[in-house]
Amino acid sequence: MGSVTDLSSQKPPGPPGSQRTRTALGITTALALSGIALTFLLLFTLFLLTGTAVVLAALIVGIVFTCIAGFIMTGLRWASVLGSLAALIVMIFLFRVPLAVFTLQHPTSDVARFSELVIICALAVIALITGIAATVQNYRYVDRHTPSWLGLLLVGMSGLAIGMISVTLLIATSHS
Repeated sequence: MGSVTDLSSQKPPGPPGSQRTRTALGITTALALSGIALTFLLLFTLFLLTGTAVVLAALIVGIVFTCIAGFIMTGLRWASVLGSLAALIVMIFLFRVPLAVFTLQHPTSDVARFSELVIICALAVIALITGIAATVQNYRYVDRHTPSWLGLLLVGMSGLAIGMISVTLLIATSHS
């Protein structure tokens, strides 16, 4: 008769760099990039429906960020670095656009645009930090548990974004 063998100690096939693991940090990175993509796609849809302008750059950025988030969800060890770079690029780009800088300096001039920029920046910071941490975790640690600081990062960035938007709304409504 056949014998029973223990397969739990066997390693997955393929080179070590191709191991596919989804960690909480990688999933958080993908979700933050999906949030950025959703924001840009909603912005494109808003411009398209109002007929003010058709900004294809918003559509392209939304599609690219959706693809990067999907690629991170494949679980490749190095995929989170790509998400961090994309988040860094969108932050640099937003801080180089004069209209975005003006809106961040004068939030009551356009509260909707300010809210959009705050949400994108908060999600980009989350994606940047968790993407780098996910890559380090994937290559350094054998035990891939959720770090204790992840909840604090998410709550802190959410609270910061909600607070900035709330204060801006209060100031904008008191001046009208």
